[in-house]
Parts: sequence; structure tokens; C-alpha cells
Amino acid sequence: MTGVSSGAPPEIGHVTLIRTTVKATLTHYERGWFGADHQWKVGTQIEKGGHDASQIIPTGVRFVDNNGQPFQDISRDPAISGGQFVTFAAFATDTATLGDRLTINAGVRLDHNRAYTQDLPAIDLTGRKTGDIVRGLGTMYTWNLISPRLGATAKLSADGRTILRASYGRFHQGILTAEVAPTHPGITPITTTAFEPATGGYTRLVSVVDSTLNVQVDPHMRAPLTDEYSIGIDREFDRRLAVAAAYIRKTGSDYIAYTDVGGAYREDT
Repeated sequence: MTGVSSGAPPEIGHVTLIRTTVKATLTHYERGWFGADHQWKVGTQIEKGGHDASQIIPTGVRFVDNNGQPFQDISRDPAISGGQFVTFAAFATDTATLGDRLTINAGVRLDHNRAYTQDLPAIDLTGRKTGDIVRGLGTMYTWNLISPRLGATAKLSADGRTILRASYGRFHQGILTAEVAPTHPGITPITTTAFEPATGGYTRLVSVVDSTLNVQVDPHMRAPLTDEYSIGIDREFDRRLAVAAAYIRKTGSDYIAYTDVGGAYREDT
């Protein structure tokens, strides 16, 4: 390998990212309800996002030399891929103040998420649209999520200079469209062949890599989540000096991973 490219770049393409969010909230304040002052907040959110990307080898094939001698050729038709998601959410929170020392925050968020691969325009070797449409696979999976929150702030001293804080929250990862994009039908296989001196050409097949065959998305995949707990104390000694200490613990589960269900392995030298 010389590390030198000539004639054309090994690959060209584009990536387009789009995200649109609409959010509405309503706040209501009520005094003296069940012995506390309350600030209610309810709202809804709609979000749509996604990406599309192209990968093109100029002329459809590139050649790799080794020490100046023919080594391999790598060929591929123009590839287009992408993924999108839509999220519908509703949330409600209550900030309750009891007396002049204790404030409690409680809330919950409900999410309905859908991940899918969209229809995309086919492209040629120059990256221009051909007028044909590559149909996506539609819905890959859906998530219905509940995310509770709870927190409290308490003044431990009458002057309000010593404050105790504690909280708990559950947080879910949003949909990453790059995790569904490898299954898009617009992705084309990559073929690698090796040069054989006996034939004078690139005639020995090395590999054919096709992610639409190698990768599948589990329709029952769960959303990764994190539970976060924290407790801390703040102390203000004077106008110029304050000290804070906090303990935070996070635990996570349902991380997304890959399982090789088709690989065959053997001991070899």
C-alpha cells in the first residue's frame, strides 16, 4: 500500500439531517390546595427527525495497488439509505411548596416513538436523482415509554443557608436513525475481488458485503433507559463562600447491541 490516492476520491456522497419539534405547555398556579401552593404544568410535544445519506464510488469501481502492483478492485452501485422517527409525547409536572421550607417536584412523561425507513429517490454515479424511487421498509419498531420524575428541596436552617436536595428520574434514549438505516433497501452490496497474475485480471472473489442481508432490526427492541438518583447538601457561609456536596448514582439497562446469528467460526491457523 502506498497511501496515495489518484484519479478520483475513493468515495463521494452526502448526509442530510432534519429535525422538527413542536411543543406546547400550559401552566396553572393554585394556592392553598391540600395545604400547599402548587404550580401545575402540562404539555405535549411532537417531534419528527431523520437522515438520508448516499455513498458512491466514482465510475463504480476503484482499484487498490500493493507496492505498485495490482492488488484488489472494489465495486459498488450507487447506494442511498436513511431512517426517520416520529415521537408523540405528553407530560405533566407539579411543584408543590409546603410552608417556607419544603418544595416537592413530581412529574411524568409519556412517549410514543416510531422508527421507520422512508422512501428515497434513486441516484446515479454522479449523485443525481434518476427519477426512480427506492421504497423503504416502513415501521421497524415502536416504543411506548413512561418516564417518572421526583425531587425535593428542603431548607434545613431557618435562615435558608443550608439546603438539602434529593431527586430521582428515569430517562429513555431517543431513537437513533443510524441504527435502522443499514437495512434500507437502497443500500447496495460491496464486492471485492483480487488480482490474479495467472489470469491477468481481478478474477478471485474476496468478499461480497451486503448490510441488507447481514443486518436485521429486532421489532421487539426495547428503549435503553437510565435511572438516576441524587442527594446533596448546600451550605452558604457568607456572601462570598458556599460549599456544596452531592452524591449521584446512575444505573442503565436495555442497551442496544448486535447479535451475530449467521456467523460460522472454526479454529484455524
